[in-house]
Amino acid sequence: MKLKTLLEMPYHFGAPVTKKKFKRSYLSLTSAKRIYDELVTVTIRGKDVTCFILKERPTVILGCIRSIKPTTKEECYETIFHLYLKKKTTLVKIPDEIKKKNVLQVDYVETDSDFEGSGLASIVYYKLADLDYVVVSDTSQFDGGEKLWKKLSKEAGFQNCQVHIMDDEYGIKKDKKGVPISYSGSNLPHGEIWTYDADLSGEHILLLLIKKSS
Repeated sequence: MKLKTLLEMPYHFGAPVTKKKFKRSYLSLTSAKRIYDELVTVTIRGKDVTCFILKERPTVILGCIRSIKPTTKEECYETIFHLYLKKKTTLVKIPDEIKKKNVLQVDYVETDSDFEGSGLASIVYYKLADLDYVVVSDTSQFDGGEKLWKKLSKEAGFQNCQVHIMDDEYGIKKDKKGVPISYSGSNLPHGEIWTYDADLSGEHILLLLIKKSS
């Protein structure tokens, strides 16, 4: 199965954001196996974190640690990471380069404070790309989303991936030879990607994380 993943779009909200406290939840071991497929397991800050992706429709990814549910004292998974993907993309027109691919668009990401800054989100995005998903951004993002995309763009080459810039009405940005431009985080002017305040043109600009073709 080949999918592409869409991430937070580059219209940037510069205003301060009141951050909600991450609410952990519990998932039984049997429910995890029945409802989700295992995506990746990594060790972060001394904890084994297993990320699961919804089987029926890949719109939810959970990052979990093994735990004991307080009310029942049963072994379970405790969530410390949520990645929600849109049920329907906001793309006005899907470019020919990805038209035959399944496309997932990120709605929002949240991480428990104990795991913030651990790189878990980027690990999940790279894993999705490695599995031939394509990841594309949302129509707007806050400081965390911009920071994540810049990190992905700088490190993509080391992960056998690349980040492309796309206008949701006109397609993927290409050079004079018609080759899609691979964004490194610094090879394009900042203003061509992220806009602020009254300049809403950035709402049409998307970032795509995609596996390099062999």
